[in-house]
Amino acid sequence: LPTMADAPRAFRAVVSWVNRDGKACINATPETWCFCGHRFKAHDRADDSFRCTVAGCACACYNLHVAQGAWHVRCRCKHAHTDHAVGEPRRPCRKRVGGKPCGCAGFDSPYVCTCDQGWAEHRTAFRRVELPAVPSDAAAAATGLSAAEAVAIREMVALPTAASV
Repeated sequence: LPTMADAPRAFRAVVSWVNRDGKACINATPETWCFCGHRFKAHDRADDSFRCTVAGCACACYNLHVAQGAWHVRCRCKHAHTDHAVGEPRRPCRKRVGGKPCGCAGFDSPYVCTCDQGWAEHRTAFRRVELPAVPSDAAAAATGLSAAEAVAIREMVALPTAASV
């Protein structure tokens, strides 16, 4: 007889902005911004590469950018994250001031998180979490659950599709 152990296992990627102690300060949602200037939902989550799917974007992997509403963390040079190079490790500023390059060698922000650690003391972290098992109709029947109870469990768990993870 089938059991709950026979139910298919499902995993979901969880992306967070974590401090040096490993505490998740911000969890990414589909609307959370990336350093490239596109939202998390514009990044490929189906194959766990998290690269940006917007045509012409050089972003190879999602990098959570702190923002709230219209406010975004800015660099010490006072320019926005979108003024800095995405495909380069230090993210130098591309903005020109008075016809000359800004001079900023790389994005660095004076922003201090609510955890009392600075912007540079955080990183984007990726982990996989197992979703609760969802009983198949056969497993539900074998364990004494009614079809309606099995459907209710499936709806409570709401297994995400590749597009919604």
